[in-house]
Amino acid sequence: MIDYVVYIVETLPIVFLVALQFAMMGRAIGSWFLQDDSPLYNFLVEFTEPVIAPVAAVFEALGWFQDSVIDMPFLATMMIVAMLESALTLFR
Repeated sequence: MIDYVVYIVETLPIVFLVALQFAMMGRAIGSWFLQDDSPLYNFLVEFTEPVIAPVAAVFEALGWFQDSVIDMPFLATMMIVAMLESALTLFR
């Protein structure tokens, strides 16, 4: 029984990070094709924004990439999430 609990505790954060990566990719692709009033796009924004907003606040406070055409906080967050997922998978 305890093995199942340990397995769930080990696996659940990885599953969440993978789902977050897919949601962020869906949000990026959806920003090109979906309307702002699309329920799917609104869900993806609501799901990913709490993770992206702190990184965007740090970038804004430091004045990094203010005039950039590319959404650098989004890319930085994608990289952080991917590195966390890889580290958790590696050390599992």
